[in-house]
Amino acid sequence: MSPKAPPWILAALVSLTTLPGQLLAAGSADFTKQLVAEADRQQLDLKTNLVQFIGNVIVTQGSIRIDADQLDVIRTPDGSGIREIIAVGRPARYQQTLEDGTPVKAEANELRYKPQQRVLLATGNAQLSQEQNLIRGKLIRYDLAKEQLFAEGAETGEGQQERVTTIFLPEKDKKP
Repeated sequence: MSPKAPPWILAALVSLTTLPGQLLAAGSADFTKQLVAEADRQQLDLKTNLVQFIGNVIVTQGSIRIDADQLDVIRTPDGSGIREIIAVGRPARYQQTLEDGTPVKAEANELRYKPQQRVLLATGNAQLSQEQNLIRGKLIRYDLAKEQLFAEGAETGEGQQERVTTIFLPEKDKKP
């Protein structure tokens, strides 16, 4: 990044830290670590307030890692904040180790986060997992403010609906 780059570019990168923090582990030590975004290419469009990381995108911060084919950070029209963060891949992946040592993972063809609404949307072969607990469907929508999760299956093309799958780890197998 050039030292002459507008300050909102750095703010856009720093704001990526709010996605996993609000979703999974507010107050985690991960968010005191530096954020590193790597890609084959990066481009920005000042007119549309868009920063794109393209090709083999890897974002890390502490135990957090996001892997995607492309990651877009879209600023609000007035440049005061982030309107949306979009990670696209086959699949795009997110992982973090929580403060208690529990690994959490999410993946989908597209992971989309809207910080103003505090909503995460995973679409296309979406799944969220924590240890052996798993939710899988075509679409998973998590409203952070309301702490509500919604998942739905895909249309099969014959008027049928695929089912959502949820797998829970039995109590006796859970760590104390």
